[in-house]
Amino acid sequence: MLVLDAFEARLLSMQEDATGNLDPASLATYDISSFGLLKPQGMAVEPATGVLFILDAAGPRLVRLQPTTDGSFT
Repeated sequence: MLVLDAFEARLLSMQEDATGNLDPASLATYDISSFGLLKPQGMAVEPATGVLFILDAAGPRLVRLQPTTDGSFT
């Protein structure tokens, strides 16, 4: 699960456990303030690669985040 917190300029992610339920111990927070998002209006994940796209309506522009090999956005 991914949640974009535009007010705090952070991206939250949480993995699921073996039973398909969200695992609170896997909660990770990423600082995205360096992207300069002004009016994020949506996001999508490309399923094959895990690339995250965030639509910033202020540009308008599309921000592309490539996950690391472990699936994180560090």
